[in-house]
Amino acid sequence: MGMENEHEKLLVRVDERTLHTIGLVDKLTDMVESAYVTKSEFNPVRSVVYGMVGFMLISCLGAIIAMIIKK
Repeated sequence: MGMENEHEKLLVRVDERTLHTIGLVDKLTDMVESAYVTKSEFNPVRSVVYGMVGFMLISCLGAIIAMIIKK
C-alpha cells in the first residue's frame, strides 16, 4: 500500500508539472506570434539598411581612393 501511494503522489506531481509546462508553452507561443515579424514585413527594412551600409562603404572606399590618387 505504501508504494502505491508514493506512485500516485509522483504521478500527481508529474501531471501538475506537465500542465504548468503546457501553460508556459502556450504563453510563449502567444508572445512569439504577437512579436513575430514576417519576411514580407522585414524586406523593406532590410533594403534600407543594406542601402545605407552600401553607401557608407562606397563613401569610405571613394575617400581612400581619392587620398591615394591625390598623392
